[in-house]
Amino acid sequence: MGAVATRISDAVPANEEDAALLKIQVGAPLLRVRRRAFTLDGVPIEASDDRYLASKANFSVTTARGNASPISLQAGEGVR
Repeated sequence: MGAVATRISDAVPANEEDAALLKIQVGAPLLRVRRRAFTLDGVPIEASDDRYLASKANFSVTTARGNASPISLQAGEGVR
């Protein structure tokens, strides 16, 4: 297996810490992006758990025909 990085994006309501840092109301919608990256040997080298204001975020995906896609759908909490 080669080097692996995963990125999971979802919508979450702002908690008290998010609201205070971003100067928004608790419960306001945010885009959360969680990333994990590993070396060729499986050693974790990066981890992030970021929040973005819905009004300021932009999400773009570029794909190329003929390349294998590592994209998968994952059911999140409360999704069936």
